[in-house]
Amino acid sequence: MTPRDGQDYYRIGFWLVSKRLAVLITIIVCMASVWCIFKSLPVSVSGMEKGIPVFRYNSLPLKFYEGEAEVLAKSGYTAYIGRMAKGKAQGKGTLYTKEGNILYRGQFSGNEYHGKGTLYHANGVKEYTGAFDYGKKQGRGKLYNAGEELIYTGNFRNNEIVYEELAGTATEEVAERYSGRLILYEMDDTVCASMPEIHALYSARSGDGSIDGRWETTGVYVMSEEFVTDDNKLKTVKELKEYFSTLQYEGKTVLQFEDVVALEQLYSPVKEKYGADIATETEGELADARTVTGYTHNIECYIYTFEKGGFRYTFFSYAKNSGFGLYLIERDDQAGKGAE
Repeated sequence: MTPRDGQDYYRIGFWLVSKRLAVLITIIVCMASVWCIFKSLPVSVSGMEKGIPVFRYNSLPLKFYEGEAEVLAKSGYTAYIGRMAKGKAQGKGTLYTKEGNILYRGQFSGNEYHGKGTLYHANGVKEYTGAFDYGKKQGRGKLYNAGEELIYTGNFRNNEIVYEELAGTATEEVAERYSGRLILYEMDDTVCASMPEIHALYSARSGDGSIDGRWETTGVYVMSEEFVTDDNKLKTVKELKEYFSTLQYEGKTVLQFEDVVALEQLYSPVKEKYGADIATETEGELADARTVTGYTHNIECYIYTFEKGGFRYTFFSYAKNSGFGLYLIERDDQAGKGAE
């Protein structure tokens, strides 16, 4: 019906608004509000875990809810089951992939992995179990390979293995930490043991001259183009100098036996950046135990050496002031023993 006189209108400033239109708009707004509230309410009270409410990830009540809940992702699959507080995972819970595989199970704080937990690959295979610090592997933990076999037990820092734990220790202690594949390269009284599943290699010398006769690691080589600290991942010489503050040595050096074996383990794209023909000649019937009969001599490499916290760090740079693909960790009291 068409309004007939002024009583059928509301005056808003210079405008006249039909009362019928205003009522219609009010009804539409109320219906939309009711729909939004309904949409934000728990979907059900059963879910995958009986007796707990199920919320959509963006529902308003979830932001005020505290307790056990099941949370649905935007596409509708179950993304999380566990404790919630003010819209975030808090306490014990389980995170799922779209395919229904467990991605993480353990403690949360503010939606991040924090405390003890187990991390899985997207296909459901276990990757790591141990301590987390706001989303990062931090503290004591265990690392697993793609076959879910235990390969390393030790401490982690900023998602990375604390390789310093392997430097200057008996090889028996290294074996207690690393249980993955080991490839041995032996020459005279020196052994290099490649640990491909953690991208590292240690060198060790005969223990004949020691009191207990044990073999000890003289250094640990890490195959990586970044150096991990508590807070950062350093990739350039400039960043290294700022972090270590004191540079012990900078310049060219001739690579030793252990250096060549370590560089040979690098992935081809990284190894090619060094621009040298790095190779060893080996013999032996076993694929994982080789006797080195020769290696490429007189290869020069630009290195940077720093000391910090009782360890010496040597970075093998592609060239002066460039990046690096390998670094060596030695204890201060053992630095240089492998080259004697």
